[in-house]
Amino acid sequence: MQFLLIGADRRQDFLYDMLKKHDCHVIYVKELTDGQIENLPQCDVVLLPVSKSSMYFEKIITKLKGNETVFGCNLKTEEWNNVHPTGAFQCIEYMKGDATAYQNAIATAEGCIVEMVVHSNRNIHGSQCLITGFGRCAQVLAAKLKGMDAKVTIMARNAVQRSYAEACGYEALDFLEEKAKNWNTFHYIINTVPAEVITEKQIQTIQPETLMVDIASKPGVKQNYCENNNIKYIHALGLPGKYAPETSAKILYQVIAEKLQLE
Repeated sequence: MQFLLIGADRRQDFLYDMLKKHDCHVIYVKELTDGQIENLPQCDVVLLPVSKSSMYFEKIITKLKGNETVFGCNLKTEEWNNVHPTGAFQCIEYMKGDATAYQNAIATAEGCIVEMVVHSNRNIHGSQCLITGFGRCAQVLAAKLKGMDAKVTIMARNAVQRSYAEACGYEALDFLEEKAKNWNTFHYIINTVPAEVITEKQIQTIQPETLMVDIASKPGVKQNYCENNNIKYIHALGLPGKYAPETSAKILYQVIAEKLQLE
């Protein structure tokens, strides 16, 4: 099999080394210029970067044969097959499996904590932390913050998630509760929901020294509104690639090896 590895992501660098160590034939294209897109190498497998997979795929789709196996994140398979005349793509989501997603959540949580430490003037120990959402990343992050003696509150729309959060020892709130409307007691706010669940009124109650870390893809939190209201806001995407690229690349390689039955 001929692999085409695309994207200037540190995870891709480590993934390239891992594939080469297993005697795979790999062409590595870090930057996609117009010329490189026009003369895209033929391949059997396309490995897109975890970050912005759809953007890269959109650029190269018409230059592929149409029968390649494509690995990436948040790929809209039906849309791509409608664009390409053959419509024969096999798109594989890196994070579809729970085991893979939880492994990636560990790197995301650790990276988020680094951002919290670097961009705040206070300890996490003893701080009041609010996490919006309680999916995989939020669950792992909450456990790590609790282990650092932070006081963790989970805010989620899903009643089952709130019940699970309470079972784990966290305070759990619905976004619509009266208590959930005033955020002036929190020192850290971490958003994990890729939707505009945080309202402007809630943002208005945040104290100036509070740090908001948004680890969700867009639309997420209204960044411009936060900045215009002097909220310390960080949109921290791609944390596994930033802080744990080697471990994260191993996670990707495991998916590739399993799906393609590599030795």
